[in-house]
Amino acid sequence: MGKLAKQTGSTFAIVLEIKNIIGEISFEKDFNQVTWRKNESGERIKNPVLQAKLQASKLRNWLREHNCMEVPIHYCFVNSNEKTFIRTESRNEQIIHHICNSENLLEKIEQIAKYYKTDKLDKKELKKIKRLLLTNHTPDTADILQAYNLSPKDILTGVQCPECSTIPMVYKRGKWCCSKCKVISKSAHIQAIKDYFLLINPSISNSELCQFLHIDSENVGYKILKSMNLPHSGKFKNRAYHQL
Repeated sequence: MGKLAKQTGSTFAIVLEIKNIIGEISFEKDFNQVTWRKNESGERIKNPVLQAKLQASKLRNWLREHNCMEVPIHYCFVNSNEKTFIRTESRNEQIIHHICNSENLLEKIEQIAKYYKTDKLDKKELKKIKRLLLTNHTPDTADILQAYNLSPKDILTGVQCPECSTIPMVYKRGKWCCSKCKVISKSAHIQAIKDYFLLINPSISNSELCQFLHIDSENVGYKILKSMNLPHSGKFKNRAYHQL
């Protein structure tokens, strides 16, 4: 996400790489590696600061290609989950300038703004950039159903067996059971939810999940959605979970 920090015109731009990661994120200076730990297990993930840096570089080149005026471009990784611990090595202080929690974002922008007192972009140039962004914007994914002249009603619902492809599997006591080959899986629903996001809608509610996966209990649906650590918006019955 890119934002232009404005006063009377614009003094600088900032690219934000926003994620909703829960657990603990550790930034290592050597090789710019990042480790994510949750429930005592750890794995290496893409460095979100480098992702933001890359997007800032792309934005800078894009502005040049469209003959836009130069503007300082900063970048920052913002984690939106307030329960997450972010840690860095003691010799990796430089990266701290490009990391913040969501509640500290406004303060971070204000800190950057102190270094820029002169407007780089006037209103005319801002309108030009806005027009170019809207004109050049393309969706990340195509409408697959429309491409094949299908509707959501044409999609088979339910969890597909990872072994024999039978649909639907039956949910029993925290596990998915196949009535045909008898295979049992704890995670077969993940692919079904990914298919929903890809084919039907990039967001899903608890009731929609239950209907799509053939689950009778909304409590079970809530536990499944929560376990996937999906970004969400809204509260209670209006809450929607979004594609990562």
